[in-house]
Amino acid sequence: MALFGKKEQDPNIVETYDVLYLGGIPQNPKKTYNINFVIAKDYFEISAKNNKKFVTTTIPFDAVKGFEVVSRTVSTAEALMGGLNTRQLDQDNNIHITFTNDEGVEIVVRLEMITGVTVMGQARKCNEMMDMLRANNILSKLQSTPETTSQAAGTSTDIQEAIAKVFELYQSGILTQEEYENKKADLLSRL
Repeated sequence: MALFGKKEQDPNIVETYDVLYLGGIPQNPKKTYNINFVIAKDYFEISAKNNKKFVTTTIPFDAVKGFEVVSRTVSTAEALMGGLNTRQLDQDNNIHITFTNDEGVEIVVRLEMITGVTVMGQARKCNEMMDMLRANNILSKLQSTPETTSQAAGTSTDIQEAIAKVFELYQSGILTQEEYENKKADLLSRL
């Protein structure tokens, strides 16, 4: 993905994603579109492509207390329009970054992945992002993430039980085969 300005040449940039800013940064209280989520070798950056009022936020890894991908909240309009198919919209494509700012205040930034076109594609992009963070040892640079904490605390028995529960959801028709396979792969990667 092309970046803007001088960062285009920055060798520290690992990856950039298009996201929807959902909130968390006091200077940027409203939902904002056209946001870049930059992952560099030692920081995250959230900046607007064409909105001069949006305050760019750089989050050094040593300030991060938590990084997780969580399930999106289906809006009332989506639920009414989607009917029974709404559960397909309930995907893990929201990114939450908890960090301490320069004043010592804990902030939780909420982003929704929009790289990936469909909600299922966005969830897949989030899975790929987590794989990229692991491959580049970025998760290990963060102070304490739910991902790393759960991996340390989780046993193979816990993961086997979780896979069994996901399989039950698949058999009952709640999850598609693709959703089941993605969740199973995610759980197995934690072993």
